[in-house]
Amino acid sequence: MVPIRRLDVLLADAARKDARTLRSVDLMKFDLEVWELNALRGFEQQFVTQRPYLIFEFSGETDPSQREILSWLWQRNFIVFDNFFRLVDENYLTERTDIVGKMSLNFVAVHPTRLQAVEAAAYRIRMELERTSLDFMKLATERHFRPGYC
Repeated sequence: MVPIRRLDVLLADAARKDARTLRSVDLMKFDLEVWELNALRGFEQQFVTQRPYLIFEFSGETDPSQREILSWLWQRNFIVFDNFFRLVDENYLTERTDIVGKMSLNFVAVHPTRLQAVEAAAYRIRMELERTSLDFMKLATERHFRPGYC
């Protein structure tokens, strides 16, 4: 049997034992197969004060726990995006199958106080993807349309 401890308690105990210990969490990645809400509840005190970025996954089948997780995050003022950078709202789970079928998706939850950093990172990623795409098209064109190649 594996002992279960609240992350709030674990971090507090570690900080008391050693001042150099991790005192905050900036990013959390969950893939707990419907146990995400339990994990969030075990970290609630720290989660609300530290406001880490949260990455989590929902399976392709919509179930009640997904709505509970989203509600829990929204009640704490977090904004949720899917991995296509679409805003997740109350209608998302209902409309989702029309958008992406039954595939699993990753989500990012961000507190508004950290949104500017996410926007800046998304802009940098977009610029890099555009540059990479242009480089690829240029290379493909040079190789495909050079004399004697076709």
